[in-house]
Amino acid sequence: MKSGRILVVDADTHSRQCLRSILTASGYEVQEADSPDHGLKCLSRGGADLVILEANLAAKTVRTRAWRKIAPKTQVALIAFGTRNSEQEEIAALDAGVDDYLKKPFSAARLLARIAAVLRRIPKSTGTTEKAVVQLEDRQIDLGTRRISSNGCQIRLTPKECELLQYFFANANIPISYAELLEAVWGPQHSTEAGYIRVFVRQLRRKLEPDPSNPRYLLTEPWVGYKFAMPVSRDSAQG
Repeated sequence: MKSGRILVVDADTHSRQCLRSILTASGYEVQEADSPDHGLKCLSRGGADLVILEANLAAKTVRTRAWRKIAPKTQVALIAFGTRNSEQEEIAALDAGVDDYLKKPFSAARLLARIAAVLRRIPKSTGTTEKAVVQLEDRQIDLGTRRISSNGCQIRLTPKECELLQYFFANANIPISYAELLEAVWGPQHSTEAGYIRVFVRQLRRKLEPDPSNPRYLLTEPWVGYKFAMPVSRDSAQG
C-alpha cells in the first residue's frame, strides 16, 4: 500500500471519481476539486503531496498569483494529463512548471507508476534526505529543500528540475547527450523526446542564470546535448 496525499483537480465529475477509485485502492489519501480556485483553497487549508490536474488548467493555474503564494511554502508536485494527442499541449504544461505529463487514455498502472516516481523525488520534512548545496555567484542551490536563494528571494525547484539539476551536478563539466539525460531522468521510454530536455533547461536557466539568454553555467553542446560548467572554487584551484 502507498502513502501520500493527492489532490485531483478536474471539472469532470466522472473523471475525478475514476481517479479517486484508482488512488484510494492503492492507499492514497485523496481530495477532489472541480476548479483551480477550489484546488488552491484545498491546498491552503490542508496541503497535499501531489496535485493531478487537467493540462489546460495546469498552464493557467501554476501562473496565478494565488499559486505563487502557496507553492513556495510547500513540497507539492504537479502531474498534468491531457485528452488531446498534442505535443504542444504537453510542452506547454511542462513549461508551465508541472513535473510530469500523461496523455489520455492511460492505464491505472501507468498513472500509479508516474505518481510513485514523482513522490520519490519529494524530500519529506521528517526524512533524512541528503542535502547538497551549490553556490553560483549570488545564487545558493539547496537540492535537499529544492530551493534557490538569491538576494533574499526564494525560488522553488520542481522535483523534476531538481532531479535534472542533480544529474548535471554529478556530471559537471562533462558534455551529456540528450539520450543520456532523458534515460537518466525520465526513463528509457522517453529517450527520443528531446523536447522534454529543452523545456526543462529553459526553465532552469531562468532560475539559475544571471542572463538566461547568455548562459554561463548550463551550456548547449552543439549536436550533443548540454554541459553544466561548474565554477572551480578557490580552494580547489589553490590545491
